[in-house]
Amino acid sequence: MRVITILILIFSTTHSYSQQYNASFDPSDAPLKDGKITYIVIDSVQGMPKEKLYSKTLEWIAMKFKDANSAIKMENKEDFKIIVKAASSQSSTFVVVGQPVESKYLQRFTIDFSFKNDKYRMVMTDFICELPNADPFGLELHLKQISTIVPKKKSEQLAQSISSSMLSNAKILKDDLATSLKKHLMTASVQGSSDNW
Repeated sequence: MRVITILILIFSTTHSYSQQYNASFDPSDAPLKDGKITYIVIDSVQGMPKEKLYSKTLEWIAMKFKDANSAIKMENKEDFKIIVKAASSQSSTFVVVGQPVESKYLQRFTIDFSFKNDKYRMVMTDFICELPNADPFGLELHLKQISTIVPKKKSEQLAQSISSSMLSNAKILKDDLATSLKKHLMTASVQGSSDNW
């Protein structure tokens, strides 16, 4: 019975290890614009004027970010433009000398919103990672530069693991925010302009 329990533990550990540490994002696939990782989402909401897209996006920002007033760095209703600087707590597990090491970090980013009738654009860029006990760094760093940020762990495998994990988290963050905004705008579109209640 003891041998069976040990075998189950070994196989379950191996199984979770293989699931947890497969790279899901190749750093060479990072979308670069002017040397910065930049995600651009252009979407439409049929029949929604830019004024309403603008105001509903401000509403979404107020609901999505803890301190929307300090997150919003620019509101320009004449040009229908909003700039937000925000942060998200992230957690990643990196492989160091074959062992998993969990790290929590803060990922700062900028979102630039622009609006036209029936359309909006969301540009996410300026991704900055803040690891504990390390200087903040941009996700655009090359793998060799990433390895020098963590001086005690200078392996290429660690650098690739950190880069892949953080880039993957940035893409997931972009996808989550884009989906959440689209859902909010579509809900406003379905409700129509009637304010009767």
